[in-house]
Parts: sequence; structure tokens; C-alpha cells
Amino acid sequence: MDSKIYKTGFNFLSLYLEKKYGIRTFQISGAEDAWFPHIKRIIINKDLQWRDRLLALIHESGHVQIDYNFTGYKFKSVNQDNINAEKIKSKKQFITVLNEELMAWNFGKNLAHELNITFDVRRLEEMTTKCLMSYVKSGLKGVYGKKIDIEVIDPGL
Repeated sequence: MDSKIYKTGFNFLSLYLEKKYGIRTFQISGAEDAWFPHIKRIIINKDLQWRDRLLALIHESGHVQIDYNFTGYKFKSVNQDNINAEKIKSKKQFITVLNEELMAWNFGKNLAHELNITFDVRRLEEMTTKCLMSYVKSGLKGVYGKKIDIEVIDPGL
């Protein structure tokens, strides 16, 4: 597909997030894609192709939906607690992070469909799998340390 389609989708989703939630999206070279709820900012790595920038924004928009749409459910984004795969030390944290990451991918994908944004579904599924597997690997290392050999786990496809 033409990169213009992905750029258009990226810009449309950015504008949607700004209008609906007051969230601004910034593209920064070399940055790690992330959602910062306390300052209402999403950072996307500017070095990525438009296809992957859009997919990263779709994922981060899933985190936004979790934070804004599940407050009555008493669900608090792990991003608000600054928990990441490297800081996981318990099974509860591990499952919480995995659950939120999977929810973010799915909510983001559903939002993109609702907004009729064209994206590469196959590539999104690949990125979802790779990201979740990297969390599995890091989480197992955090919980079990050297008791298991996580080096045999390949987070790629």
C-alpha cells in the first residue's frame, strides 16, 4: 500500500485523539513509542516508516482508551504506575502488564476500524505478537530470574 494512506491515517488518528481527549501526538527521532497520561502526550518514533508509525499510534491509542474509558471499572493503566517489562518482579505485575498490552492492541485496532482507518492488519498482528512475546520474555526473567532459561524464547515470528 502507498505510504500516503498510512500518513493520512496517522494524521487522522492524531487529530481524533486531540479533539476527543486533548492528547497531543509528537514524532521524535529515535524515541521509544509511549503514552504519557499525566501530560496527555503520545510519543512516536519519527524514524519508522509511516505504516509502522500508524500501527504504533494505533497501539498507544488503545492505552488512551483504557485510561479514559475504564475509570469506572477501577482499571488503572500500568503506564500510570510506570511499570514496564524490566521492572516486573511479581506474577501479578506480569499478568497485569500482559493483559494491558493485549487490551491496548485490541482496543486500538477496534478504534482504527471504527474510524475507517486503513492499516496493514497482517503487520499489526506481527507487531502485536512480537511485542507481547518480548513482554513474556522480560516478565519471566523478572519473576523467575535465572531459574529458567529465557534465552531460548524468540520474541520474533
